[in-house]
Amino acid sequence: MDDCTIAPVDLGVWYADPLSVGAATELLQLARIRQQAAYRQGQACFRACLDELVASFWLERPVALGFSTLTKDTNHDLERAMARLVYGQLLMSRRRPDALNHLQAGFALAWNILPPAAFFEVLRRHELLAYLPSLPDGGSPHTLSDLLAEAIVIRRLEIATGHITSLPRITRISQRLENDIER
Repeated sequence: MDDCTIAPVDLGVWYADPLSVGAATELLQLARIRQQAAYRQGQACFRACLDELVASFWLERPVALGFSTLTKDTNHDLERAMARLVYGQLLMSRRRPDALNHLQAGFALAWNILPPAAFFEVLRRHELLAYLPSLPDGGSPHTLSDLLAEAIVIRRLEIATGHITSLPRITRISQRLENDIER
């Protein structure tokens, strides 16, 4: 399959595990080659633009403008959902503010196009990630497994102590989902 067709990406996958500088540089170079090839043919290449966003994030380059452009330059809900999910994942990998908001917005766009298994995997992932407090300046990068392990510990501590502070965030995800399904 051509990797510049409409969003040839899996909405249920986590794309934000940390990359080394070398891997991010290589991904950025490949993304730019694919973008140039697509532009020469008069096409856009969403996947290459998404890869550029991921690589730039791990190279500690500003990505907010790239994310904004990525979401505005598409008319496809699938691509818009993917951009939001990946951007939210990147922010969450460093526990940055607004990460959960982007994950929720991406899920709200994607819930009805996710295969059933991926739907429940993403919903569960986001529910657990909602337990993690954001860090104002962000933190060191974490893999998804590290983030989920920490979220599970926080959830267990909150349940054990009766201080469930994260529940409202989780409830909002589920309520938004229920409202969208009823429509």
